[in-house]
Amino acid sequence: MSDARQTPASSGEAQRNTPPSDAAMTDESAEIVQRVLEGSVAIQFDLASTDITTVSKPESFFCLARTGALLPVYAQELRDHFKAFAADTEATVWFDFEGHALPWHVPLGLLRDVVEAKFGSAHESLVPWRIVCHFSGYPSDKLIEWRTETDVLSMFANTLKESTYLAYGTVKPVMDMTQSEQSRMWDGVRHGDSAVVTEIKNQLRAKAKEYSKRPPRLAFRIYWDDLYHSNVPCIPRESCPVDIATLINKCATIPVENISACRILCNGVTIPGETSPLWIMDHLTMADGFVYLVIVPTTT
Repeated sequence: MSDARQTPASSGEAQRNTPPSDAAMTDESAEIVQRVLEGSVAIQFDLASTDITTVSKPESFFCLARTGALLPVYAQELRDHFKAFAADTEATVWFDFEGHALPWHVPLGLLRDVVEAKFGSAHESLVPWRIVCHFSGYPSDKLIEWRTETDVLSMFANTLKESTYLAYGTVKPVMDMTQSEQSRMWDGVRHGDSAVVTEIKNQLRAKAKEYSKRPPRLAFRIYWDDLYHSNVPCIPRESCPVDIATLINKCATIPVENISACRILCNGVTIPGETSPLWIMDHLTMADGFVYLVIVPTTT
């Protein structure tokens, strides 16, 4: 598959080995975690034809977007780029791909994987990923409203709370974060600063283990096309299935009869069905604390 994403494994497959302990992560494992948090996807933003108020058509805006970030992160750059060609670029920005409104509240890496599952990896508008930018007609019946980047940060923080609760049974570590710590972590996500994100995630993990009254559990979300998703039940790490295909078959409510006939995507990487869920959890978790898997029929 030709793909303009920087991914954790250049071969397109997740490596298979035993998960490292928190105390002794190997150099190889640390590099994989770093590459996940610093991942990016090439995007070509075009202004919607209904918003163009000039005779000439504006040039596209190209960027390498961070896979852990959310679409509104790029709103101000798009306003600046398209302001001479649209009537009101200060309105709330929204995005579509092939006429489908794109949810802004999920990481771009997940969104790109879901689009591939729906349209197929060979779709001509995926390399680069061509997204249409709108400044009018916000589809509030389809998308969550947002106004400022504070709303975007709040969404990220809420997702972090959810993953922390699923994993440890408490949200206190996230609630204890200062506004400065939340902003610092969000800046790390949007700029792909893996050192900052890893530092704060390790602090949250240490606090969660202090507060939690039970062993850590897995925080997976499994998707197929259209962003319908299934949260895997909170499986304790010590009783986790031996491979990810078994976990999906046993624990996820998805419309797939034979997982072996599908590809499992995680942030642009094809995950072999025999990969350990613990390895995936320890290496491919996004900054918000979730592992996002997308099931892709092999016919696409």
